[in-house]
Parts: sequence; structure tokens; C-alpha cells
Amino acid sequence: PAREFAIDLCAKLDNVVELAHQLVELADILWQEKRHDEALERLDELLALSADVRPQGEQDLLRLLQPQIHFQKGQIHQSRQRLQSAEKCFRDSLTLNPNRWETYLELGRTLTGMARYEEAAQVLQDGMRLNPVESAPILEALGDVFQRLGRDSRSWYESAVSHYKRQGKTDDVMRLSARLMEFHSDHYLQEMLGL
Repeated sequence: PAREFAIDLCAKLDNVVELAHQLVELADILWQEKRHDEALERLDELLALSADVRPQGEQDLLRLLQPQIHFQKGQIHQSRQRLQSAEKCFRDSLTLNPNRWETYLELGRTLTGMARYEEAAQVLQDGMRLNPVESAPILEALGDVFQRLGRDSRSWYESAVSHYKRQGKTDDVMRLSARLMEFHSDHYLQEMLGL
């Protein structure tokens, strides 16, 4: 209710900068509360603001927010298994800003969910080139793609584990190591233990 009041007040005062901030925050809260359709409505309101003719500074801010807005919409659609809508949103985000590896990751995951594995692999590899240092989730997603294609996934998963280790992400290391043991059974455990 307080955030709704702030949004109404910002709209009345024509304070676009604060209105944009409040809409983004509210959409995030609504998404976390699993009120997906309401979150999408707020993000659509923000996109509608971008379409209005505004002073240059406001227009610049709204233009900068657009890739993130499309990305958030894609995440919401993805979480609801609306994969075609998610794909469109992620592609719209990449059109506006092709330099966010996170968008490539989520588009790749979406394409994987649609059984478009070859395309997913290409998208994920494009994203990995943007940020090789933070590529553990992309390496893991590539492992998922190659697992589904019946190709070697182990090297991708092992690379992801190495990256997660360097980042101190113990939970991810344990989760993915357990997955490697599941896929590669006794052989993997023996190799890990040097037996």
C-alpha cells in the first residue's frame, strides 16, 4: 500500500525518475511474492512511460532501464513456463543491450527448456565470451544442454565446479559435484578420490 501511494504521488507530480524507481522496486517485490501478473503490469507501465515524449534526461534514464525491464519480464515469464514470451523478452533485452551475459544465460536456459539445444548452446557460448570470469552458471547451463544432446557434459560441469570453487560458492560446488557423481557414477567418485 505505501509503495502504491508513492507511485500514485510520483505520477501526479510527474516525477518520472522516482516513479521509475518505485515501479521497478514494486515489480521486484510482486515477483518475489509470486504475484507475477501484477509484476508484469508494473513493468509494462514502465515501458509505456518510455514511449511518452519526455525531457532528454528522463528519456535517457528510461532508455537505460529498458533492457532491465525486458530482462525482468523474461524472468517472470520463464518462472511461469511461458517460454515463448520469455524468449521474446530476453531477445528484446539483448537488442537494446547486447553486453549483459546474464541475459544470454537466461535466454539459453529458456531455449533449453524449449528443446532448442543447438541454439541454446550458441547463445550460452556468446554470453560466456562476454564475461569469462563469471561464467560458472553459463558453463553449468552448457553442461545441461550437452547432457540433453547426449554429448560430453562432464567437462562443462567440471569447469563450472572450478569456477564456483574460485568464487567461494560452496553450495554450488556441492550441488554440482553431486550431480556429476549422479551422471558419472562410480567412475567420477574414484577419479575424484584418485583411486
